[in-house]
Amino acid sequence: MSLFDKLLTYYQIDLSTYRHMRRPLTYGDLPLSSNFPDLEKITKRIKLALSKREKIMVYGDYDADGVLATSILVDAFKKLNFEVGYYIPNRYQDGYGIHADKVEEIAAKGYSLIITVDNGVNAHEAINKAYDHGIEVIITDHHEILTDIPRNGGILHPFIQAQPYPMCGAVMAFILSRALLDHVEPYHLALATIATISDMMPLLEVNRDLVRLGFDALNQGKYLPIARLTSNGGIIDEQIISMEITPSINAIGRLVENSQINRLVKYFTSSDEAETKTLASWIKEMNKKRRALMNSAFLELPVVEENAKAIVYLSNELEGLIGLLANKLVNEYDVPSVVFTPDESNPAHLIGSARTPLGYDLIAAFSSLEPHMLRGGGHSNAGGLTIEVAKFEAFKQGFINYFSSNGSASIAPKVIDLEISEISWDTLELINTFAPFGQNYKAPVFMIKNIKVSSLSFIKDDRFLATPLGLDRKLLSFNISREEVANYNHIHLIGTLKQQTYRYKRELVFFASGFIHE
Repeated sequence: MSLFDKLLTYYQIDLSTYRHMRRPLTYGDLPLSSNFPDLEKITKRIKLALSKREKIMVYGDYDADGVLATSILVDAFKKLNFEVGYYIPNRYQDGYGIHADKVEEIAAKGYSLIITVDNGVNAHEAINKAYDHGIEVIITDHHEILTDIPRNGGILHPFIQAQPYPMCGAVMAFILSRALLDHVEPYHLALATIATISDMMPLLEVNRDLVRLGFDALNQGKYLPIARLTSNGGIIDEQIISMEITPSINAIGRLVENSQINRLVKYFTSSDEAETKTLASWIKEMNKKRRALMNSAFLELPVVEENAKAIVYLSNELEGLIGLLANKLVNEYDVPSVVFTPDESNPAHLIGSARTPLGYDLIAAFSSLEPHMLRGGGHSNAGGLTIEVAKFEAFKQGFINYFSSNGSASIAPKVIDLEISEISWDTLELINTFAPFGQNYKAPVFMIKNIKVSSLSFIKDDRFLATPLGLDRKLLSFNISREEVANYNHIHLIGTLKQQTYRYKRELVFFASGFIHE
């Protein structure tokens, strides 16, 4: 069987589906306005506000999706020669979403229209407060609807409009931008593409088409605010977004404890080259600080017993970092993990972030542990929660007991056999015809069988596998040391094939995530 046929089998698609996924796209393939019944009403209301010179507030969120969604709308209004107010809440001072106290401030400044982005669908108290002040609220959101929909002057939401797949908040903002401008602004499409990957939306159907078109916009537009968040200014793909752009944006929301997070919107909407250069330096410096804090925090993570079924850990790190710590524990031990930190606004509470490997059901665990929790939510592999300090031990034991009794669903890893001789640029080019890769559509995982251990090379005191295969090809792993494989004659490497630029040199790398032996 050819590698192409193996890839078709891996993704469980036939040749006609492959051709459809690779078909040339136009902006006509993007979500249609007719898919969103409230869009016409929303557009008319906003245009009325523009004609009457009303004060409009765009209210966002502190993660990459919320920041980029806010930036899309602020920039759209700029292109209509209309300056709007905007606010990105601070994780520590404001919490998630729009709140009644902020509505009071907005009312005091004379705003008559609020547009929420990436939040609002559950903000009943705040929105009722807005209407008490005579402020109309347009909601654009994509989060789970927990109760009845709040009062509104129009709503854009993928589930309310019965879209087949989840879409991120920035895509909702992009759809509104397109309606207001009466055309697709490529920069807004580029920002929505970054947000789609950042917010881990499934790269299927309409999301997939949007991202394909968005990559064209990203790499043809050469937009300075985006390019300055990358290391080499080269082609932007899923890996660059996930590894460089998204962490840089999210670092601000994780670390900044004041309103300076709003500088991100200025960064993504400014046409001043000197200003964007200054702000890019600040963003990179904050991301560098985030990495240093995480490296320090990683050193303090607990040593976990070999047969642990779950991990619950109390940390003193910033709330914005505990999700990263939980993710680190999952990657290290492959079991459900929760990291708590004290709630600065209430000493009697702990705020937690939970992660699980594939095959576990976190929401079912939360449901069983409800008596020990004040609140919690998320999805099967990631969530957040709040508990009382006094109930930490009870929650910890309950969480561990739950996953001791309710293990993962057995999911055999899918792999494609690959020969070392097939590690070539032609192979990578073939793989990339199946791109873009992301949530629900991961890059293919390969297995290279029967590699002679004595032929492998290691670096950094033998801690990392690094074996050259030629001038521009290598085997690389940060998870495999010489000590781990020393007792075996042959091993099978499992990993992915990617391009990287190292010291301005393009390399083809088989990144091994692990190995097995017989």
